[in-house]
Amino acid sequence: FFLCEEGNPEAQKQTSNKSQKSAAHLVGETNADGKLIWVGDVDHAFLRTMKLVNNSLVIPEDGLYFVYSQVVFRGSSCPYTLLTHEILRFSDSYPVEVPLLSASKSICSIETGSHHHQHRPHHWHKSIYQGAVFSFNRGDKLSTLTEHVSLLDLEQGKTFFGAFAL
Repeated sequence: FFLCEEGNPEAQKQTSNKSQKSAAHLVGETNADGKLIWVGDVDHAFLRTMKLVNNSLVIPEDGLYFVYSQVVFRGSSCPYTLLTHEILRFSDSYPVEVPLLSASKSICSIETGSHHHQHRPHHWHKSIYQGAVFSFNRGDKLSTLTEHVSLLDLEQGKTFFGAFAL
């Protein structure tokens, strides 16, 4: 079977095209300013025919892409009421950042803030995962906006952002 596929130029072309599908999987870190930055060259992160420019993924070709992101927050008190994470698109055809996906979670319930729990530490973890298919143009840029970055859990596999061509 392997020899037949090697001898068939059409099969080689199809195999080659499939292996070159654009894809990126980035992991989150914080910079010196405490901002969330995406990195494509550590752990299991990678960039295949996509570029990371100014913390934005640049779409290399027109087409359909699955875009996804997850952030995990953690803490031991309830100083904030809402955690948010968005994926934004910037396009030359409409040069304003437009939210593609947006989600938020409350940290603490009413019971957690009651007098009964005030003297015990309340450890919590909240994850936000989003993913959907979008049609993009070459040169479109994808970025994220995350509130309360200081509460992010940046351990391996918990906070990531990516896209791949369909």
